[in-house]
Amino acid sequence: MRAALDAYCGLHDGNGRVLATVLTCTHERGWWDTDQCGHPSDGSRCSGPAGCRVRPEIEERERRLFPERSRAAKKMARTEAFRKMRKAGYKVSKEQAKRLGVLMSVIEDQQRGVPHEHVVCPHTTALEIAFTRAFFDALPRAARHHGLGYVDRYQHVVGRQGRHEAQKFHGYLGKLARYLAKSSSAGEFLQKHHGERVYYVAPWLSKLSGVTMTIARLCGQVWAARRGYCDFPKIPERLLPTVERLVGPLVAAPSAP
Repeated sequence: MRAALDAYCGLHDGNGRVLATVLTCTHERGWWDTDQCGHPSDGSRCSGPAGCRVRPEIEERERRLFPERSRAAKKMARTEAFRKMRKAGYKVSKEQAKRLGVLMSVIEDQQRGVPHEHVVCPHTTALEIAFTRAFFDALPRAARHHGLGYVDRYQHVVGRQGRHEAQKFHGYLGKLARYLAKSSSAGEFLQKHHGERVYYVAPWLSKLSGVTMTIARLCGQVWAARRGYCDFPKIPERLLPTVERLVGPLVAAPSAP
């Protein structure tokens, strides 16, 4: 993700800007596990920040349904955004359309036990700003339509983040990714989300950065091989410099006599 943000900044001479919003699960009556928190059985005093969690069966159901709901909501919002842009007189070529959308996203579990997704969109050129405005304004309705929760509209998001350069999101997104490797609950998180895409980078952007999913898989295999879980992968010569840049030299230098 850091490589993707660098590549995006490179498209704009180091001055790329992005905006991020969050897709969340909704909340219904009867979701809270009041046996664990001791609040009234109607859940009226329950909340994630207070340490309350939803019932296990609700957590499992929402986590299972979230990826499909999220994809559908983003697709619906993107379609509506392009429709609004056409009505406003914007002419978008196929190449431009390919780069207007979600740049990257990361899934994280909320304290209450259900997932939410951090979604990052481009916000540098006039065309990107117009798209992201229309996309963010369409996302709340799309989220409700597909059974998701509250989403901030563009005006609220830009008020908080309007001057954020893409490079300033390195630490923010990196933190969300690093907790998978360092957190004591990382194993539990990955088991819960087994088979899901817990992070995403737009294919055109990962290709531009040189750090593709092929590279990510090879780095994962090298990590596992160094710990004795598998044999070292066969890495094509053309990909070797990129892999070594991310995981270090694959062959240790010989010791001095």
